[in-house]
Formats: sequence, structure tokens, C-alpha cells
Amino acid sequence: IDSNGDGTVDTSQDEYVELVNTSNTNLDISSWTLEDGAGSRHTFAASTVLRPLQAVVVFGGGTPTGDFGDALVFTASSNGLGFNNAGDDIILKDDQASIVLSYTYGSEGGDDQSITRSPDLTGAFAKHGTADTDDASTSSPGTRLDETTFQSSTNLTGSAGYRLLSAPSSESYEDLLDNIWTQGASAGADATNGNPNVFIWDNSSTGGANTNWTGVTDLTGTLTAAEGFLVYVYADDDFDGTNDAFPKLVSSFGTENSVDVSPTINSNGDGWTLLGNPFTSTIDFDNLTTNDITGTVYVWDPNDGAGDGGTDINGGSGSWKTYNGSTGDLTDGLIAPFQGFFVQTVSTPTSASVSFPSGAKTTGGSFYGKISESLSYLRLEVKGKEVSNSAWIQLSSRGSSTSRVNGDALELQPLTAKYAQLGFIKDGEVMDITHLGTSEEVVLPVEFNTTESGAFVLSATDFTIAGDIEVLFHDYQQELTMLIDERFRYTFETEKLKKQNVHAPSILNAGAMQFKSTGTSRFGISIRPTSVTNESDESPLEFALDQNYPNPFNPNTTINYTIQEAGNVNLSIFNLMGQKVVTLVDETKGAGMYNTRWNASNVASGMYYYRLESNGNSITKKMTLIK
Repeated sequence: IDSNGDGTVDTSQDEYVELVNTSNTNLDISSWTLEDGAGSRHTFAASTVLRPLQAVVVFGGGTPTGDFGDALVFTASSNGLGFNNAGDDIILKDDQASIVLSYTYGSEGGDDQSITRSPDLTGAFAKHGTADTDDASTSSPGTRLDETTFQSSTNLTGSAGYRLLSAPSSESYEDLLDNIWTQGASAGADATNGNPNVFIWDNSSTGGANTNWTGVTDLTGTLTAAEGFLVYVYADDDFDGTNDAFPKLVSSFGTENSVDVSPTINSNGDGWTLLGNPFTSTIDFDNLTTNDITGTVYVWDPNDGAGDGGTDINGGSGSWKTYNGSTGDLTDGLIAPFQGFFVQTVSTPTSASVSFPSGAKTTGGSFYGKISESLSYLRLEVKGKEVSNSAWIQLSSRGSSTSRVNGDALELQPLTAKYAQLGFIKDGEVMDITHLGTSEEVVLPVEFNTTESGAFVLSATDFTIAGDIEVLFHDYQQELTMLIDERFRYTFETEKLKKQNVHAPSILNAGAMQFKSTGTSRFGISIRPTSVTNESDESPLEFALDQNYPNPFNPNTTINYTIQEAGNVNLSIFNLMGQKVVTLVDETKGAGMYNTRWNASNVASGMYYYRLESNGNSITKKMTLIK
């Protein structure tokens, strides 16, 4: 077999010996030797140091190709290992020629497969094909039987871009990012020149996103347990002008952080803190011990949208994944090892804190006792060429349509230049998760923003809202209203609404900062309780005129209205003197819900009245134009 991965099967060059440092400290094996029954086969060079749970692999020859689980990889200094198929001795000696360990194998050495401990590290030696029952592999140099790494590690998949990371042990940025190109730091980087591509977040700052990111200038510094950091991952790992393939392996060779880690938290009201999973296991956000934290976690997923309606199969446009304790795209609030994440302090904190107890660790995905009442929710997802995004509405007795409450999650600025944004405007803020009450009637403007032009599809991917609550979708531009249920799907065309330049790694125009509304919304969502009878599946329509949105406005505003029965409909605008300014609608319409938009660019600022008339009924409301 081609164990060294150089593309050529060679019975001498593909022979190898694998050793693993099972201690919790670095092991210096400089000048140690590997021998067989005939004599010395390899001498380890000076400054050869194995970190905890790091493997070293010595091949017989060739050009070993691959990451081999972040093992140290050598070819035999004697130009071969010379193992006999009929049996041989393998001896490791230290720099004083004392035997450290030895192993003698027999005729099983001629079976074209490796001989390995089963289970890994602790078991008796066995043939690889027998020990590994999960697949038909017969060799795994540098890795465990199942080809996972001996040390804690993660693969960064997708394409070049920003990643929020953390470390499960006390080690330096330099060691953790050993396989990734780093620059702009005076120590520990691959290049001291250039813009920094490793950043920390100022957890005490009250400024905007650009003032919070700080480039790390010394990568030999030790990472703080449970604190996250940001790194721009380049495709080119060694700056030779050729992009290297993803995934890229990040490994931690240190001893896992202790439990009950309590990092420093931003004590400013509404302040942001960048944290990170400090363990080698997945953690459950619900099991963290928190005080004066909003209860929502924000994780950046750089690969969200990969392949969604486009050709970008190597990586998506990216989006923030949120979870508020019951709802959100970060499933069950599970945070993987090496993952950084943001939390936000409440508006008026007294003693903000977050602690990571041993109970936060988990391996499963089933959790009990998290939700104290039945929740209703709706998830809307928008997909277009190479970009996608989603937003949630959650209904419970603890929700509100007028102010932020526990369970709301802000829509944050993206960490990429190509994106789609979808959110609901509540109390002037764009929300990724909007927590509303169950008995409220509310109209939510929908914020949609994208850097791409073309066709987009908006759909309801999760819908558990009860039948006594009606949810309607409005396209104010097309004057269209649709019922939203689990079958809802709407296709529309759009132009680029906003475009930002590609981020230079030293200039971050993004971070834990609220995504701001554009001030005008093409789409809206209406949620209202409705009476349900056994006589009909349809709720009766009532003659109604809604408050215009936005209000105040400049210069466009939208007016929703409902006609109870067919007839002539007149909707007109009047000034404070009672003079008609414009007639927006004057035609026969059937019973139903409608909307129309007024462009007031040709009239002066001030208060205006708008009146709806049909079949002898009329309603008048006022609006304010501010220029």
C-alpha cells in the first residue's frame, strides 16, 4: 500500500514506524535512534521535540505527502528501515543508547498491513485490518485506527476567510496556528511584515466594531482559557503563490483546561464579549453558569450557504448562527471544540459573569428540561446565488412586540464581503430571532439586504404556529399579501441593495455589532390572533386601515388596508388644511387585503391625513413626513 502518500507503492519506501508521546509534557527525542535486528536505521535530528499526544512517523523513504494527523514526519536517515516480512525487532534508544522500548513481530509482518495497538495507545498489538472494524483500511500512519488525530484537533473546511477560534488548552497562538499562515506579528508569525491576520476582541470596549478588534503582535503569547480570537485563514499556507487545499488542520497538544473556567466579561451595558469553548468536548450553552448575560449565543459559520443555488461549492457566504435557549440555527446551543462565540451583557448589568463547569460538557444532542412552556416559532430562509440567510419568530407569553426581551437575538454584521441578510425590525433594531407575545397583533417590517443581484427564494422551513394565529407576508413593492404556513414559498427578483469592499485582514468592518436597518423595507410580516369556527376555514375580513410604515417617513411609506366586501375603494392623502394632496387608490376591488406605497418626495415636511373609503365606510389616520 502507498502508506507515505507519494503516489507510488514501494515495499521499502512505504515501510514506517509510528511512535506517540503519551505523557502530558514535551518529549525531546534529539539524537534518539531507531534500530532493527541488523542495526541502526534512523537517528532523530537535533531539536526534535514531541508535544503531548503528538506522533512521529519515520518512513523507509520516498516523499511523504499529507498531514498525517499533525505528526512529525521523517524518512529514514539510513535510506531505509529494512524490516523483514518473516519477523524482526524494532528498538528505540535514547541519546545515551539506553533502550526506551522495543517490540518483536513475527510472520504477520508480511501481510501488507500495519501492526498497531488496539485500542489505540493502550491495547495489545494486532493487525490493522482486524483492529479497525469500521472500514477496510490497513494503515493509518500518524493517526488513530479510525484516522482521527491522537491530539485534540479540528478541520477548517470551506475556503479562505475569517474564523472565530478558541483553544482547549493553555498554549500559544504560534503552536495552535502552526499549520496556518500568520503575519504582521513581531514574534511567532510566519512573516513579521504585512497586516496582522490574528485578532483579539477588546472585551471592555464600548466603541463600535472597528475599535474592538486588535491585531495580535506577539503570537508566542499564551491563549487565555475560554477567550476566543479571530483569524483570517488564507488559502496559501506558505506564501509560495500556490493555494493549498482545504481542510486545514488545527491541533492542540497541551493539557485540557480545567473546568469552572471564568473569563473576564464586558461589564458595560449591552457590551459584547468574545468567548470560546475551553474544552476538548462539545459544550451545551444552556449549561453554562451566567449572570447578567442576555441568554443568546452568536457563532459565526463561514460555510453557511455553500452550494445554495450557486456554484460556490467550496465555501458559502457565511452567516451568524444564533440560539436563545430554545430557538435558533445553532442547534440545541451546542458549541464545538475550538469554536469562538459572542455573548452580550444586559442593558443594566450589576455583576456580569460566565462560568464553564464540567456539566457544560456533552456528547449527545438530546436535552431535557430546557423549555418551561410550549413555544411556537417560524423560521424564514432566503436563498439566492451563493448566499443564504434565515430569521426566526418565536411566540410565547414572555415575548413582546415593543421592546427587547430575553430570547431576542440581534442580526449582526457579517464577517464576509458577500452575504444576504434577513431579519425582523423590532423597536428599531434588526433581529435574527424575534420573541413576540402570543396575544399581540403586530406588523414586523422585514429587513432584507444582499450584495448579490438576481432571483431569491423565501420559504418557511420551520412552522409550528397554532391555527388560531394568522401569519401574513407582504411584498409592498408588488402590492401582494400571502398567507404563511409550512408550504409558504415566494420567489422574487432584486438588485444589489448594499455592497462593501472585500475585507483586508487588518481592516475589519464587521464584528459583534448590530446590523443596521436601511430604513425602508420592501417586505413585512403581520401576526394576529384570529377566531376559528367549525363552519369555515376562512376568517371573516373586516374593513380596516393600518398605520402606515415607516412613520415618520422620508420620502416613501406603505399603507396596508382591508376591504370587507367588493366595491369602489378610495384611498387619498390630505394636508392639515383638509386639501387633497393625492389619490392613491380609486377603483373597484374585491374583498381582501391590500397595500400601496406613497412617494412624498414632491411635498413638504409635516403632518398629513390618509383616508380609506368603501361601501359607505371610512377610516382616517395621520402620518408624519420628515425631510
